[in-house]
Amino acid sequence: MEKRRVYGEKQSQESELNWQNINQQASHEELANLIVAKLLSNESIKHLTSLTKKEKHQTGRETSNNSNSVERSNNRLSFLSKVSDEKHLVIFEKKFKFIQSYLDGVEIANQELYEDFQLYGFPEKRIIKEDQVDLAQKVFDIYKISLLNRIEKFMLVLALKPLPAFIEENIDERRVLQGFDRSITSIGKEFIYLLSKYETISRFDHEYLTISVKIFVSFIINRLNPKSRNCEFYLDTDISKESIYELNNLLFMLRKAFIQGRYDSVSVGALKGFYRNGIGPQFRNYAELYKNLQNLEIKAEKMRLRLKPHKTKDVAVYRFQLEIFENSESVRHNFFGVFLTSLIKKAKQPNGLVGLIDHIYLWKELESSTLQLDIILFFDANALAVHKDESYLFGSIKNNFEKLIGTLLDKKNSGEEANDHIKHNFSVTQIPILYKFLPEKVLLLESRNPRWKEIEGKLIPYFLIMAGVYERSFKDKITNRIGGGRNIT
Repeated sequence: MEKRRVYGEKQSQESELNWQNINQQASHEELANLIVAKLLSNESIKHLTSLTKKEKHQTGRETSNNSNSVERSNNRLSFLSKVSDEKHLVIFEKKFKFIQSYLDGVEIANQELYEDFQLYGFPEKRIIKEDQVDLAQKVFDIYKISLLNRIEKFMLVLALKPLPAFIEENIDERRVLQGFDRSITSIGKEFIYLLSKYETISRFDHEYLTISVKIFVSFIINRLNPKSRNCEFYLDTDISKESIYELNNLLFMLRKAFIQGRYDSVSVGALKGFYRNGIGPQFRNYAELYKNLQNLEIKAEKMRLRLKPHKTKDVAVYRFQLEIFENSESVRHNFFGVFLTSLIKKAKQPNGLVGLIDHIYLWKELESSTLQLDIILFFDANALAVHKDESYLFGSIKNNFEKLIGTLLDKKNSGEEANDHIKHNFSVTQIPILYKFLPEKVLLLESRNPRWKEIEGKLIPYFLIMAGVYERSFKDKITNRIGGGRNIT
């Protein structure tokens, strides 16, 4: 009887536990359903799904788990049936390490630019209110940033490896499909993948797009817009010897444009021989770009060597973005540059920023030509920790930095030549060292900390890329957009 009672209690407990689990699962399912419903009602998600449908509609693609669904009634296949979102391009060989370093840096730059232009849009411009930046919009934006990164790598691989999309063979038309998977190259796979994203990529429009992206976007808008009479290729085209030749020819023309650093748009009349192509903006040609990327790696190594002595110390790292305004208008570099020199000089004095041992800065031009100083400050962490004044502890650096800036600006305002109409104000924002890779706002690097690799391999390339890669018009003609404690460029 005792065993039966114990067994009954055990069964009762298990039954109650199962009931609790069922209730818990039900509540989890209910919560999940609410989240899904919330996301599906979101305008950004609606836009993303409608965009996907539009891309499929324009290219003639219908999704199906059945591989036979891509076959036509006459056993023909379209290029669209071969689109795959896998990353097809391999890592560069050792002799092109500087290009891989550049690509790693561009990924960081794209992420940081997205954060800089959160309310104005990147890589496509839009103006949104701060409370409208939601999860769904961020998911869609991450997707766009990933496309930017893929275009960048694709264009550089295309320049370095001038392979066609397909290896053309002198074979019977009926055997083309049989050898398709053997004849398509990694560049060809990536090309048709990117072409399948026309609806999204064609919207990319920003002053901080690289040469690679600008030329690629111009090319597909001009030659591959499915709504245009100029469209020269559709992904729902049947795979044949002729269509393979056409796609190879398009890839060849894209490479030619990138090599010369300029894409000349083709008009309907030009195709028919009535008048000439439209001459596009001239950027660095590939030879100049190649040399520039090599120089970036040389400069990065110089910066690493300059910071190397700090790796044996305990260092606290901060990042601030400073903007100064004169009567609500962003000041220009002729004022800001002189002010920065005074600021750093004052910061290194005993009554300045205690423990400051180094700095790296970058001049950035943002929306409405606002000139921004993006500055990294390196402090002796032990000097901060033992200082007798608690206002110099780690969490007070921003406040001390603002006080220093305010004092210098007040002095500047009082020294203006009897002009009461001039008034300077400023904005200081403390941000993560790197949003994705070093998310701390106060980064403590103890002696020989392995995270110095993030400073050397990510932060430094990012600053150099921002200073020397983008070809856009600037309001201020600044010779060196990057600087530091000593000449680092």
